[in-house]
Amino acid sequence: MLIAQLTDFTPDGHGSYRVHAPARALSRRPGVTVVDCPPDHRWLPWLVAHADVLVLHRFDADLPAVAASRRVAGRVTVVEASDDYFDLQPWSDYSLGWLDRARQDQFWRLVAAAD
Repeated sequence: MLIAQLTDFTPDGHGSYRVHAPARALSRRPGVTVVDCPPDHRWLPWLVAHADVLVLHRFDADLPAVAASRRVAGRVTVVEASDDYFDLQPWSDYSLGWLDRARQDQFWRLVAAAD
């Protein structure tokens, strides 16, 4: 089984504990390969097309269509949401961005398209 994670490589706790540590643990399972891939990597299109499971740690505008096409192809796409984006603490670095209705709508479109 090939699991691909579309993620930014951040040095914070999110990158360590929510992305890379689970990937390492899953990759120790027999028959499982996990690839963490940044959004600008040249192998991303191949991984999106071939991964049995695609884990999305981002919410780009084009990803609902990607998730929908993967579903048609019988491939699983999962959205990993690291916070309750609609109840963020005001001190959070990205709390203001989630007040944007367009961003909220983009998130819900992705969730609806994913598995």
